[in-house]
Amino acid sequence: MEKRSMVRSLTAQSVACRRFSILEGSAMHEGTMLNCSNGGSYIEIDKPIDEGTILMVKSSGAPNNSASSEIPEGFRSVSLAEVRWSKIIDDDFMCRFGLGLKYFDE
Repeated sequence: MEKRSMVRSLTAQSVACRRFSILEGSAMHEGTMLNCSNGGSYIEIDKPIDEGTILMVKSSGAPNNSASSEIPEGFRSVSLAEVRWSKIIDDDFMCRFGLGLKYFDE
């Protein structure tokens, strides 16, 4: 049963994220945003991040959306988001991690 209450827009956008913290030295993680909505997004990165972690997420440029030349609904170029869930994606080529993010309201 689908839990989502908002429609997801597919994309393949490069992103960079780091823990939102007052401490310096937080590592930057690069990855790809694969879908987004007004409430959150799904990204894949190369390092695990714990559920409940607050991230600052920044996209690199305009969205790459093969289905349309318009900006996908829910796309944010910079956002604060909470990691709601995390899963390992293990394939033959590399190990990466999928993160379900929930945006903080403006």
